[in-house]
Amino acid sequence: MPDRRQWQRELAGDFDVPRDWTVGLQGDGWIPHPSPILRSKSADGDHGVGDLYRRMLVEDPDLESFAERREDAVLGLPRRVEPPPDETSEAAEEAARLCEYLVGSENQRPLISGLETALRYILRAKSLGVTHLEALWDDAAGPAGASWWLPVALIEKPMSAFAYRRAESGDGQRRGPAQLHYRRGFGKDPLPAPPGKFIAARRGSTATPWGKALLDALYWPSFMKTKGAQWYAVHLDKFGSPTVAAMFERASGADKERVNEERQAAGLELAKAVQHDFAISLPADIELKFIEAVRGGNATYQLFMDWWVKAQARAYFGEAATGGLRREVGSYASDEVNLQIALDKIQGDAEHLAQVIEAQLFRPVVELNLGPDVPVPRLIVDTSEAEDRALRQEGVARALADGVEVPLDYYRRVHQIPTPRAGEPVLSTATDPTGDDPEGGNAWLR
Repeated sequence: MPDRRQWQRELAGDFDVPRDWTVGLQGDGWIPHPSPILRSKSADGDHGVGDLYRRMLVEDPDLESFAERREDAVLGLPRRVEPPPDETSEAAEEAARLCEYLVGSENQRPLISGLETALRYILRAKSLGVTHLEALWDDAAGPAGASWWLPVALIEKPMSAFAYRRAESGDGQRRGPAQLHYRRGFGKDPLPAPPGKFIAARRGSTATPWGKALLDALYWPSFMKTKGAQWYAVHLDKFGSPTVAAMFERASGADKERVNEERQAAGLELAKAVQHDFAISLPADIELKFIEAVRGGNATYQLFMDWWVKAQARAYFGEAATGGLRREVGSYASDEVNLQIALDKIQGDAEHLAQVIEAQLFRPVVELNLGPDVPVPRLIVDTSEAEDRALRQEGVARALADGVEVPLDYYRRVHQIPTPRAGEPVLSTATDPTGDDPEGGNAWLR
């Protein structure tokens, strides 16, 4: 049984974590973050590992919107908890009810505070490579009113609050698997994370515990967009206004070079004065003209920016059209391909979310409260909701007409019919109990 006082409070508080990501991470089995982008492109203010990623999302609204849109696609899907397949024991059913009590259902709010925000942060691992959450545990009333030891809150933690270190192998060397450590203040060594206290959601790579951030690949598109806007401001200042030209007749004679240089210098000073002063005076032998900027070709600033935005959309959705960026009309076949690409990514994100919750949230809850031999329930994220609902409704109707049995739970999900609460009035096609409907088949309030 864990130290309850330790599990009830925050261990990885970022208020006293050293922001310099190299402190305490040199040698002796510590695993540095492998991203060359983080190491070479972090600014002076990016002292903690992962700070560059957060700054990119803040400074580039397109990146943040693409990340949120992909996360919203998964968070908007129905979720349910059920025992593993072929598990019908009472213990398995009790474990499913307990975990469903944690994450909620269509008729019940979740016990865990801020669950939706925590789930979004788990999905954000696609962008960041790895995200960390700390669970605060406490005694709480369970689904049957009994007292259980449960996580009541999941708190987002920055990447800089953690470190990874190789475990010791049999020969005393640190060649074992990577172990999560939470970092403390200056002068204090990082400590191993207690199992079940933290959630580490990892995406993109299994070769490193830090994962592989999608934002690494999107650094240069984001850089070109933000710096391109700055460049365009200079471009407008330089070429958006007419250029002032000072015209003068070249002198002749023995002293012509000196005279021409003096006239050229005077003309340049007058041209500069026109751009800043309201009135000027000039000699009669110098004439000022305005030369308008003329652009040729079809390259525009909008096309330049759109190219980088579409590159970001393709990284998140597979195709720019699925990110809502296509302006032209496409073919039906093209739309179908783009939709299937987006659905594949949604299904992958949903499966990853379910795996993280089952392994790092449900498992410690079941083992601590019901024992290590009780099967861990499954979190089902119904990705069929992202597909064509009308087509599936037709399939259900055809199956019923052909006499094929359809699971009631699936029937309700396809037709978006919630499960009635206990004692709630319902409509049914049962025969009128008063006998006034001899043919039956009408809906009656029961």
